[in-house]
Amino acid sequence: DNCLKNEIIKIPITDWFLLNKYLVYMKRLSISFKLCCVVATAVITSCSSGMTDSKVLDEKIKKDAKPLVLEEVQLADKLEMAINCFVYDSILVVQNYSNSNKYLLDFVSLNTLQTVESAIMRGNGPGELIEVIIKNSGEYLLIDGFMNKKFAKIDVMDYLNKKDKSIKYSDYSFNCQSLDYFDEDKFVVVNPYRFINKHLKIEQDEPRFLLVEGDTDITNNELISALNVNNGGIMINYNKKLIAYYSKDTPLVEYFDFNLNPITTVTGPDELNPDYSVTPSGISYQMDIPSAYITSCYNKSDIYLVYEGRIMNTMDLIMNGGTSAPIDNYIFKLDWNGNFKESYVVKGKTIYSISVTSKDELYISCMESGLIKLYKAKL
Repeated sequence: DNCLKNEIIKIPITDWFLLNKYLVYMKRLSISFKLCCVVATAVITSCSSGMTDSKVLDEKIKKDAKPLVLEEVQLADKLEMAINCFVYDSILVVQNYSNSNKYLLDFVSLNTLQTVESAIMRGNGPGELIEVIIKNSGEYLLIDGFMNKKFAKIDVMDYLNKKDKSIKYSDYSFNCQSLDYFDEDKFVVVNPYRFINKHLKIEQDEPRFLLVEGDTDITNNELISALNVNNGGIMINYNKKLIAYYSKDTPLVEYFDFNLNPITTVTGPDELNPDYSVTPSGISYQMDIPSAYITSCYNKSDIYLVYEGRIMNTMDLIMNGGTSAPIDNYIFKLDWNGNFKESYVVKGKTIYSISVTSKDELYISCMESGLIKLYKAKL
């Protein structure tokens, strides 16, 4: 991208995990993420013993998917330096490139196209972060300052209405690929030691989630770390007291109660079986990079999952100059019981983010010619 040509991003990466998580962030900057990143969840070949319901999404849901009619949202130059964005009703939250000499976050009114607030300067000073990964969590915005090990969750509208615009962060010391607040005292994190693969004869049937405090050490020297291949999304419905997980590695969605007991698993419509390398230091991918569920959004009644469903060969990507042609992306709509409701297809575009407003309006962002574009979907 143009804004990266003349600057080298200098980040004090002190261990492989931080490099790994940084490459998750860099996915928004370059397809090089696909060449070297090894962060996705392991192929789950058997269910945990507590699963009470299993559902399978048939290949038919892709064939019968309804094409989405997209209307581009004209935003002037508001996405000129954007790496990602999410819509919260009338507010667009824009994440800017870290080397753009702008705030990392801009809050833009979709009514006036004016920036109503900016937040987080890049750095190591008070209130500053080196890099952030932002995600939508229902009506909340998650801010993971993974290089500084700081985490925040804000109600966007409440934040903008406050006189004090400071963001309250929680410190954490552990390594994980996904986290969220479970309550005021604990984080819910994806367990880096869960990995089941019958072909490799590894059956670490550990809990999907862990509840931990910020200073908790989640190291387990008796198990092989699957941190590098254990990436997925956490979705929390506080009203229904349910937590859902989706895998970025294999077509898998799991539902849990607030005691973290498994309730439902949803698999399909494809099978993605990458090859793994297993060493005493951990599990990683060999040549194939899988991509199942890319991202998600949700409200109190429904979950929207963006699905790609392919495995890319690293050497093929290298031979093509590090680029990968966009393929059709699908959006699967499920309820909080794991029941399939609807499927949509976005032709020839890679979806970077998806948002659903309180009025059930659906927005998606895509990277096109090096720039993020925002679309409103007509369902």
